[in-house]
Amino acid sequence: MNYLLGKTFFLTVFFMLFLQSSLGLAGTGEQKASASQSEVTSTKETCKSKVQAKVNGLVCDFCARSLEKVFLKKSEVSQIKVDLKAGVVDISMKEGKTLDDTTIKTLFADAGYDLKTLTKGGCDGA
Repeated sequence: MNYLLGKTFFLTVFFMLFLQSSLGLAGTGEQKASASQSEVTSTKETCKSKVQAKVNGLVCDFCARSLEKVFLKKSEVSQIKVDLKAGVVDISMKEGKTLDDTTIKTLFADAGYDLKTLTKGGCDGA
């Protein structure tokens, strides 16, 4: 009996580590701290390089992670935030970089999501 419990525990831990590495969630504290520092930008720069998309089909955390992987592969993208409840995806571009509307629409479509609206530049309340 103890053998089965130990084996089950081992398989559960192994599976969780596999998911972390395959989703790109693993990393050292130092890597995470440096990533947080690199995301700090002025409000003005963030607003100019922000794209907000309203999307149909976002239902779970795996949806969010898949979109993060798709968009972060693009050299122009610095950060992506997905709000599952609102169906909104905020995409921040690197300084001086942009993605054209057609590319953004294609990335969403290829990932299996229906893009409702796309708003470029500006921030809420700015």
